[in-house]
Amino acid sequence: MARSMRLVRFRARALARLLALVVLPLSAVSWIAGDNTTSGAARGTLPPPGRTVPPAPALDRFVDRERAVRFPDRPPFRAWALGPNGIVLGSGENGDGRVWVLGPPADRRIAIDPPPRQPWGYVAGGSVAAWVEVRGDRFELSCADPTADRPAPRPVSRTGVAAMDIPVHASADVLVWTDETGSAHWVRGCDGAPRTLDVRDVLGLTYPEVYYAGPNLVRALNLETGLSSDVAITATPDAFAANYVYAAWVGGDTLTVLDRRDGSRRRVRLPGAPVFGPDAAAGRLTIGDRLVAYALRPPGSDLEYGFVYDVVSGEGVTLPTEVFAGRDRLLWREQTSYLVAAIRPA
Repeated sequence: MARSMRLVRFRARALARLLALVVLPLSAVSWIAGDNTTSGAARGTLPPPGRTVPPAPALDRFVDRERAVRFPDRPPFRAWALGPNGIVLGSGENGDGRVWVLGPPADRRIAIDPPPRQPWGYVAGGSVAAWVEVRGDRFELSCADPTADRPAPRPVSRTGVAAMDIPVHASADVLVWTDETGSAHWVRGCDGAPRTLDVRDVLGLTYPEVYYAGPNLVRALNLETGLSSDVAITATPDAFAANYVYAAWVGGDTLTVLDRRDGSRRRVRLPGAPVFGPDAAAGRLTIGDRLVAYALRPPGSDLEYGFVYDVVSGEGVTLPTEVFAGRDRLLWREQTSYLVAAIRPA
């Protein structure tokens, strides 16, 4: 029943995308930096993309801000994904439908041509960047090599893409996605031949492991060996991410981090995490070598929320902006720029 209700909500949001409905902004709330035991919330108005976002000095304990790569938010765009090589995948915020590949270096900014129609569901791996777009009356998956001088989009999916919050996942040069029937598929590189997986309800990917939901269980399928193993005993989470050492998931206002080596768990309350109701989009959870990042921004809203958790020190920081982790890097927005910074040694 829970899965069927989630699919109903997914499809309702997908219909809104197809019809290009106008969504009124929610009341905005701004968030100040805090730790993992305090609410850290303050009422106010959060500037939309293209305007100033206050700095978050508390991040300095995790990242080397002085050496960060800065991407000016001009013209206004929204970053959606961070690749392990520091490449950022984003979209224009002025209604032109552009998909942008940024960096490194900071002055590298390439528009995907031709522009896709109503793109969403962006992901970035090392040599693959992908998004979902509307073709005819269905969703389809497109892929491009973000390291190329002129990234050329190619169609990947053969049976459409599911109307889910996060139907596509990327890692290294591999993509995994869920199609309209709920079946999962994977492909290596944009030119590879898609192959069907004998799993459903895919939650994430860190090659060679594909993470998927079972009854009160998260499992991992190894794409190289074909073997599956249990990762965690938990109800299907709102958001999930994992690597070879840690698994993390969000349920309600709580982040859980599991050490896969010894099975120990840490539960951290998400300070001031907003609640948008059952029809709101789910947040995005990403994981690097050391940091776990949770990002939340509903479609049509200027409200953003971010939380960064360090699995080494156990410290957490809330942010007034979305934040993404990727291997040894962190992506967030500050002032009128997006920043990609290297993670400090533990």
